[in-house]
Amino acid sequence: MKQAFVYMIRCEDNSVYTGITKDLKKRLTQHYEQAKECARYTKSHRMTGVEAVFIAENWSEAARLEYAIKKLPKQKKETLIRKPHIVQEMFEKQLGGCRFRVADPEIYADIMDCQLNLQVTGTSGPE
Repeated sequence: MKQAFVYMIRCEDNSVYTGITKDLKKRLTQHYEQAKECARYTKSHRMTGVEAVFIAENWSEAARLEYAIKKLPKQKKETLIRKPHIVQEMFEKQLGGCRFRVADPEIYADIMDCQLNLQVTGTSGPE
């Protein structure tokens, strides 16, 4: 199975959108350009940056993480953005044996800097 990405992006109104994809570069470009394939939410809430990206071993695990993140209150989403390395412990009970890792910002930095000319706002690793 192919790995999948769960991403958190910041919008102009300071809201956070969480999504899932197998092709991170393509999906972030769709959101930024507000292409017809982008989410309804990012059509009306313009994307300003990538906050965090998590990698799951397969689509099923990524979908479970995306759902769990979307259910979080905004304050907990902001905590996850500031400390993405806690993703595993934050969802340990809820997602059991699923394993996630924080994507190296370089994976999406070149997408954001070169393709979209945006500032990457996320961090990675322990503070």
